[in-house]
Amino acid sequence: MNLRKKLLGMLLSLVLMLGLSTSAFALPVLLGEVFRDYGSGEGKVTPVQSIPGNLFDDHVKIQTPNTSFYDEFDFSSIEYTSVSYFEIFLDYGNVSGIWWYIWPGSSRSVAIIGAQIYMSSFRLFQGQSSFTLNANNISSNDVYRDIVYNEIFGLRFAYRFPGNPSFDLYSATLRVFGEPSSQPLNPIPEPGTIALLGIGLAGLGLYGYRRKNKI
Repeated sequence: MNLRKKLLGMLLSLVLMLGLSTSAFALPVLLGEVFRDYGSGEGKVTPVQSIPGNLFDDHVKIQTPNTSFYDEFDFSSIEYTSVSYFEIFLDYGNVSGIWWYIWPGSSRSVAIIGAQIYMSSFRLFQGQSSFTLNANNISSNDVYRDIVYNEIFGLRFAYRFPGNPSFDLYSATLRVFGEPSSQPLNPIPEPGTIALLGIGLAGLGLYGYRRKNKI
């Protein structure tokens, strides 16, 4: 009986340690998102800056020069301990020219600087695209830190080559990933932890059954 209690105690200790280790190395989670549905129609939003005549009922036209569009995503209402990265999801169409830059910034003036802070160029086709932005692919780490500190993600676009390309932007969603501000009081155990506990209990049952048959 004493041996059985010792084994059970060791099993519970191992499960507890496994649970703590998985929590300590948990991957970033989706903390929240900010949705901007552009246009002049009912229920739509107007960007902070756009060229007169470029705002339509269900979209805003993005075109050169690079100051033709600017908008801000305020994520101050999202609670978190730390931010790991951002994901910007674009819904667009009528693309003329495919090589574009995203210019993130913590304010309108910072986003205008652009040439020092854009991420790698991306290609726009027809449809929807999602882009991940973090301290590594935003050229200036200061800009990334300012975005997190000010809790404002400024968005501007730029074209890679000369010309007058454009595309229609229907909506944009900023998704914020990182560590939540607090963990649930009764967290659901990881599947691996549950499996380990089940195997351990099954082993204890088999040990008890064999011991009983030997007596």
